[in-house]
Amino acid sequence: MRIVKFSIYILVASFLVMYDLSPVYAQGVQYPIVFWGINAGYGQNELKSGVALRSFLRYSLEAYVPGFQLEVSYGRIFFGNLAKKEVPINSTDKEIKETGIGNDYAALSGSFHMRPFGGGVIVYIGGGGNINFLRAKTKVKERYWDDVVNDFHEIDKGTIELFNRMVTGYHVVAGIRFLLGNIGTFDVELRKFFLKTDLNDWLEEAREEYGDKNWGEISFNTGLTVNIW
Repeated sequence: MRIVKFSIYILVASFLVMYDLSPVYAQGVQYPIVFWGINAGYGQNELKSGVALRSFLRYSLEAYVPGFQLEVSYGRIFFGNLAKKEVPINSTDKEIKETGIGNDYAALSGSFHMRPFGGGVIVYIGGGGNINFLRAKTKVKERYWDDVVNDFHEIDKGTIELFNRMVTGYHVVAGIRFLLGNIGTFDVELRKFFLKTDLNDWLEEAREEYGDKNWGEISFNTGLTVNIW
């Protein structure tokens, strides 16, 4: 309920700002009203930084609410390895532990758009709710010396699941879109996620090292939006 209330507050505040700054909109449907886009960039939370990807479908409601657009999106942040530890077994062999994290999410956003500079530059601000699928796993391998081929080999010994939760949260977003004629826009966007997890969500062996870290990412992306209809 708090997430819903916060999202409503963001949209109402955005509307008040945009309504004062936005141009006068014509009555009736303003085309195009359906857009598809994809963007990529840099994402970071208190655990790790990585590559942020997001694809979205946006629908314009500007015929009914000045400057307002609704968006459904799916995103993923590729963090890579969080940690890598090597433990010697003997003089030649060792156990390797590689810990990685992942974050997939689905989001519903509302944002208000304006043209404070006129022309082909659109500024937008908004926010909404999101569902995040968070995970952290440690892959265990053994690296050993093979006398037959005179080289090292690695074998998988299993996976330890440190964290696996579905978490709801909210986000705020702001950005600039540059019109590309009738094709669409080039987008520059800043997005911040707010997520809350619990220390006990982590496997006990990982709580001391990672339990107090915040999963909420901030991402800076660029990409393209294409006019569909």
